[in-house]
Amino acid sequence: MKLEIDIKGLQDYQKRLQMAPALFRDFEIRYLNTLAGMVMQRAIPNTPVDTGRLRRSYKVTKVEQKGSNLEITIYNDARSDGMDESYASYVERGHFTRGRVSWVEGHWMLTIATDEVKANMVSVWNSMFNDFVRRSGL
Repeated sequence: MKLEIDIKGLQDYQKRLQMAPALFRDFEIRYLNTLAGMVMQRAIPNTPVDTGRLRRSYKVTKVEQKGSNLEITIYNDARSDGMDESYASYVERGHFTRGRVSWVEGHWMLTIATDEVKANMVSVWNSMFNDFVRRSGL
């Protein structure tokens, strides 16, 4: 009796497993960029408009590796003419008027957007990860 076993499928799977760490890092970067996009989609429409500068000034950094972590930053660098710093944080968290006459409540547009996305992170992960596993054949 002669028994033959075709191990080509196992060899192909082994190659995919060896490539998995690099593929997974790409997946993590796509995941973070997706989350950042979701935050932007929520924050921009909730940002108050006077001149439109504040809405146009949102930025997202590239994903960076910091130790064993990956980081992405969303920020707003809107500046009024002649100002050295962004006024976005004052609109976000609130501020006193000139002369500290009264308090202007914050709009929390980025905070609210971030909280909403955080609440959906697991479902976004599950969806994207299942797609990643299916596409990569793992």
